[in-house]
Amino acid sequence: MSVFRQYELHTAHLTEAIIWRELTCAKRC
Repeated sequence: MSVFRQYELHTAHLTEAIIWRELTCAKRC
């Protein structure tokens, strides 16, 4: 696995976490 691929997966995971947090906050707030 290339470094770029690892970085891509990591970035996607971070974006997913941010979106998830925004959605859960939107439901709560």
